[in-house]
Amino acid sequence: MCKGSLRRRLFSIIVVLMPVIDSKEGEITEIETISVEQLSQELKDKGEEVFRRYHPHPYMFLLATDGMSDRADFLGPKTIQVSADSLLNEEKGMPEGERVVAVHKTHRNVFKSKITVGRAKNNDIIIRASKISKLHAAFLMEGEDSYSLVDMGSTNGTKVNNVRLKKNEPVRVRNKDVIMLWHYVFEFVDIDTFIRHLKENPS
Repeated sequence: MCKGSLRRRLFSIIVVLMPVIDSKEGEITEIETISVEQLSQELKDKGEEVFRRYHPHPYMFLLATDGMSDRADFLGPKTIQVSADSLLNEEKGMPEGERVVAVHKTHRNVFKSKITVGRAKNNDIIIRASKISKLHAAFLMEGEDSYSLVDMGSTNGTKVNNVRLKKNEPVRVRNKDVIMLWHYVFEFVDIDTFIRHLKENPS
C-alpha cells in the first residue's frame, strides 16, 4: 500500500476501547481510540497554542484492515457501517465517526522510553486482536519530534512502507509513513500535519 492523501482512508481509529468486528476473520477486535470530531472541537475551543500543549505527540489514522471485505461494523456509542467504496471518494472529505490512535506514553508499563503496542492491557497502544502479539511493537522516542519503530518479536509481523521489520532492529518513522501491524494499516502523522487536517476538516 502506498502513501496517499489523509482523506483516502477506509476508516480511522483513541480513550475508548471500541470493538471492531473483522468481517473476514469473524472475530471482535478492540482498539483504544478517540474521536477526531472531539479533537477538532477542542482545537476550536482552546486554540492551537493550548491544544499543542496537551497534544504534542503524533497520531495514527487507521487506513485499512488489509484483506477484509468491503464492509466493517464499528460498535461503540452508536453503530457505524463503513463502505470502502464510498469512503475512498476524494470529494467526500472526512468520513463520519473518524477516529485516531495517539502515539504517546502512558503509565501502564515500566518502559520509560518505549511507547508499546500490543494485545495486552498494559500496552500504551492497545489492539486486542488474537493475531496481534501481547507485546507486538514499540515506538522509540529519540528526541522531541523523532520516533523509531521496532518489532518486539511479534508472531505476525510489523511493516513500515511495506518493508517487514527485523526483530529488535529499530527503523525511523517519518510523517505520512504507512505502518502495518498484522493486517491493520495505519498512517503515521506528526502533530503539525494532524492540526492542519483538523483545520481543513472542522467538526
